[in-house]
Amino acid sequence: MGFNFDAIVGKQPIKEEKAKRLGLPIIYEKEYAIIPLIEENVTHYSIEHAIDDKEFGDEIRFDYSSVHCIARELGLTDFVLIKSSYDGFRGSYYKQGVKQLHEVHIHEALMAFGAYSEEQAPFEYLNLNTYRQSEVYYWSDGFTQPDHIIKGEVLIPDYSKDIDEEIN
Repeated sequence: MGFNFDAIVGKQPIKEEKAKRLGLPIIYEKEYAIIPLIEENVTHYSIEHAIDDKEFGDEIRFDYSSVHCIARELGLTDFVLIKSSYDGFRGSYYKQGVKQLHEVHIHEALMAFGAYSEEQAPFEYLNLNTYRQSEVYYWSDGFTQPDHIIKGEVLIPDYSKDIDEEIN
């Protein structure tokens, strides 16, 4: 099975109850929290908060204004946005909300963030090899979630809000 995993990586603690209200799953690995992202929840958030999503790059799927707002709501001022897929492993590192590294190899972004050990490269240190599909962490049917993972919930965007605004 290939990779199709997009996420925010930040240091613990995060605002877990806020993540649950936003329907976001959380994967705890060592001192880090990994928040898998899917299109439905990012779109739902941007519509609910009336955010005109600005894209900050081409290679990281969710490097959007709304995802930066989500990170802030979770209490993350320093974070890495990651993408691991069949077409590459990329990361963008943000410190105090300011881009430090943009769309570099995932290892470079995570190393700058401090997510590695002398014995393990960042990908292995965070066990990212085991997280291959973001969507898996939003569904519970047939899956037993380990204790270090909190399941998310798919939130369906209400596109009528966009349509109502365009009409008025």
